[in-house]
Amino acid sequence: MTGAIKISRKAFFRVAGTSLAIFTFYLWDRLVQRQESMGEKHEIRRIKAPIAAGVTFYDDFYLVKSGDKALAFSTTCTHAGCILKQENNGRITCPCHGSQFDAASGKTLKGPAFKPLKALDCRFDGKGNEWVVKL
Repeated sequence: MTGAIKISRKAFFRVAGTSLAIFTFYLWDRLVQRQESMGEKHEIRRIKAPIAAGVTFYDDFYLVKSGDKALAFSTTCTHAGCILKQENNGRITCPCHGSQFDAASGKTLKGPAFKPLKALDCRFDGKGNEWVVKL
């Protein structure tokens, strides 16, 4: 066989490993973008006041109420899209891979997730005496 290119085993595995790593990161980025685009709903949820102080979970979001102020965050983990369901000592732990988030701010405390939880628009409507959350 003439004209064949000879490549060492070490060089072959280096090229194959690099290609696999690039493909993996590309695929991961595409999945994250897809997950974010699927999560862009524009629904509005209304919750009758009063709500309890602390963390209260709903289907697609949770509310953190402190005094007259409330913040809303998505219950979708930013790592793999698992649904977050419970809070313990100010931390929300993902049931799938163990990522931990600060309940009051949505910030990532422990990986594998590295993005914070998505903050949602939340306001109090005095006319209807309800909290309005935009998903």
